[in-house]
Amino acid sequence: MKRSFTNKNGFTLVEVSIAGLLIVVLGISILGLQRVMGDVQLTAVDNIINVDESNYAISMITKEVRTARPADNGAFLLESATPQRFTFYSDIDSDNSSEKISYFLDAQSLKKSTTQPTGNPISYPEENAKITTITNYIRNNEQPVFYYYNENWPSDTTTNPLVSPVNVSQIQMIKIYLVVNNEEDTNQDYVLESFVHIRTIKNNL
Repeated sequence: MKRSFTNKNGFTLVEVSIAGLLIVVLGISILGLQRVMGDVQLTAVDNIINVDESNYAISMITKEVRTARPADNGAFLLESATPQRFTFYSDIDSDNSSEKISYFLDAQSLKKSTTQPTGNPISYPEENAKITTITNYIRNNEQPVFYYYNENWPSDTTTNPLVSPVNVSQIQMIKIYLVVNNEEDTNQDYVLESFVHIRTIKNNL
């Protein structure tokens, strides 16, 4: 007679296979979760970096606009003012000469154009402009980057902010307004804004 032995404390092949499958599935799930969490963390870090860059951009614009001055050829210190582009003159490199500066929104990038004066008589050739990207992921869309105010602000809220086309000779104060987000989700928007008075033409502080 053949004898059979049963190991009541052991596992069958089926049980071992199921356990192995569960371990594999669990491992894949953990790796997937780690990847998702990693992506979320990277997105958060990227957003923080973008916000820091945009804060720096606003600080730079504020400093340069505050010290705006007439062009070296005698032109008025403010050249043009539209909702998404502002052009003015300022000595940004401390060489006792006025550079022509433009800040403008190009798609989702805030850019800066700098033109040095040249020639006799002095001019600011567009072909000499140096354009740099200041910060990205600006999601203003149709919202203005620049708002303009006259000397009657804040008592006059009827004509302020000034409506395009803006008469640059009326501008006393500017608001810079940026919506920053490296994702499409508007719930994650960061709104940055700053007001700046132009020292050389301010009348009513």
